[in-house]
Amino acid sequence: MTLARINMTGDTVMFSPLRDAASDAAAAAATAAAAEAAKNVWVPAVGAPGYDADTIGHLQNKGWDKLPAGQAALEGAKAHRAAERLIGVSTDRLLTLPKEATDEVGWQNVWTRLGAPKEAKDYDFATVKFTDGTTLDKEFEDTIRAAAFKNHMPAAAAQDFANSIVKLVEANDKADVANNQNIAKLENDKLITDWGASNVETNLVLARAVAQKLGPAYEAAFKTLEAQKDIGWSGVAKLLHRLSTSMGEDTLIRNLNGGGAPVLTKEQAGTQLADKQNDALWRQRFLAGGVAEKNEFEALTRIKTQT
Repeated sequence: MTLARINMTGDTVMFSPLRDAASDAAAAAATAAAAEAAKNVWVPAVGAPGYDADTIGHLQNKGWDKLPAGQAALEGAKAHRAAERLIGVSTDRLLTLPKEATDEVGWQNVWTRLGAPKEAKDYDFATVKFTDGTTLDKEFEDTIRAAAFKNHMPAAAAQDFANSIVKLVEANDKADVANNQNIAKLENDKLITDWGASNVETNLVLARAVAQKLGPAYEAAFKTLEAQKDIGWSGVAKLLHRLSTSMGEDTLIRNLNGGGAPVLTKEQAGTQLADKQNDALWRQRFLAGGVAEKNEFEALTRIKTQT
């Protein structure tokens, strides 16, 4: 509502508007806001001394142009202190990442700075060895080298990776050996259970003789089974021994010298045992704990003493 004062002077009537308290307060607030905004407008136009387009753009990007001059100065000081932490650092310690993921050259420079060789052949695994001193075979080494290069691994990290793989392989091999030893014992125990411990060596000699009669392929297959003592080899041994019994060779043994008759009688076994005992080299191997010599001695003795 607008109020007016009436002034009467002679025949003249004058009206003058009156401001109420609310209008005065609003006007005062508007004036204060304008003054405050004016204080924040401290950045001059482009071209003022020291204020080129880049500088003004930087201030605007930071939002400092919207702050009072004092506050803007404080923010600028904080930013400078943060930047000072890099001032004096040599360029070889600074790393700039490429803007584009497709920048192959730029990214290769990054990987190189982080320690990755420029070519796969530059990975060196000469110091990576198994516990017994054995070095990596070429195929294994090339596989690790290709994987390291593909994933931009630093040279030192690639060596650590290769050492970890070697340890894993050795652990697996150790577990396999333990497992194979357990299987071999189980298979051997089956023969002891079925044949009796004192008959195992003799019966195996007879089984080998039958495998030899069946042909080179069968003989080689049985030798492999016996050497590995894999699951089921005891069953094959018992089958061949059963065949030897059906062939009437339960009192014969194959000629261990590889010549003469295909099998030996117990008299021939005694003669051959004596020959071996007179052989200085055979006797030396036997006394040194030779497994083959021990088996021959026990089998020939078993055949010789059969009744």
